[in-house]
Amino acid sequence: IDETRAVTDGVERGNFIAGFVGMDPIRKGLLPLANAVTSLRRRGVPIELWVVGASPRQLRNVDGIKLFGRIDKTHEMKRYIGILSHCHLGTLLSSAEGLPFSILEFLRLGVPVLATDVNGIPDVVTDGVGVLMPRSFTLSELCDRLGTIATFGTEYQALAKAACRRRHFASWTRAMADFARVMEIDS
Repeated sequence: IDETRAVTDGVERGNFIAGFVGMDPIRKGLLPLANAVTSLRRRGVPIELWVVGASPRQLRNVDGIKLFGRIDKTHEMKRYIGILSHCHLGTLLSSAEGLPFSILEFLRLGVPVLATDVNGIPDVVTDGVGVLMPRSFTLSELCDRLGTIATFGTEYQALAKAACRRRHFASWTRAMADFARVMEIDS
C-alpha cells in the first residue's frame, strides 16, 4: 500500500461508496452499517456498501450491498487495493478495537473514514481525516451522519483533503522511522 498514490481526488463521483473490511461482522459493526445504507437508499440517497471479509447470509442479494468475500492480501493485494481505492469512505463501527488496521489501510490510500470512538481508533482518526461516532449510537444518528457525508458536500471535501494530506501517517515506512528514532533516544 505504501507505493500506492492517494486516490481520493481521482475517485469517480457516481454513487457514494462506503467501504467495510472485517471478518467479525458483529464486533466490527457491519450490520448497523448495512441497515443505515439500506435506509438511506430507501430515502433516495445514491449510496452503496462494499464489503471485504465477512459475508453474512442476510446481506446477500441486498440492493446496494456488494460482498467481495475474504481476500488473501498476500496473493491478491492489487485486487484489495483496487476495491478500497474505489471507496469514498472507509468505515469501522467496531465495539472494541486495538489497532484498527482497516482504517489505516483506507487512510494510507487517502480515503477518509467513519469509525466509532473506542479503544485505539481515536489514536488513528485524528487531524480531520475522519468522523468518530459515539460508542453507542442509534440507526437514525448513523443515517444522519452517513447521509450528510454521502452528499459530497463541504464536510466530505474537508475529510477527503485531510485524508490525502495525512496519508503518510498511515505508512509502515513512517512508523518504522518513528520507532527507530524512539529506540535511538532510549539507548
